[in-house]
Amino acid sequence: MKVLTEAQRRAIAEGGVLSERRAKKWVKDQGFKITRFYTHKHAGCFDIEARKNCQSWMIEVKSGVSPKVIVENLIKMTNTPNIQKIGLLFIPKSDDPPLLFSLNRMSYAGLKASKTKGKEVERKAGKKASRAIRSQK
Repeated sequence: MKVLTEAQRRAIAEGGVLSERRAKKWVKDQGFKITRFYTHKHAGCFDIEARKNCQSWMIEVKSGVSPKVIVENLIKMTNTPNIQKIGLLFIPKSDDPPLLFSLNRMSYAGLKASKTKGKEVERKAGKKASRAIRSQK
């Protein structure tokens, strides 16, 4: 593992602060009302909590050359009550616009039901295909 110098650590921290400021401005410009914003390291799994169109959002801000998304944090965010949307906001280093990927929060019961329905549709399609093959013989 590469050890960073103090100057490199400071540069990364400064870049992170600038990206967070840019993210906050962009989120507001998109019509979100920010209800919570973390400007420092914290134990939470998101950086911004906001509301837009009567929906509550949790947004994780990512920046840098190769931003990493921690799956465990996404899972924590999906298990948070009263949140309808989860966002991953990627802030590029250049003047390119940020990219917001949104995920609709689905309950575990909803996810299980959608998988069950999908299997039922597959089963029915398989039976129909089998009948069609038998009728051609």
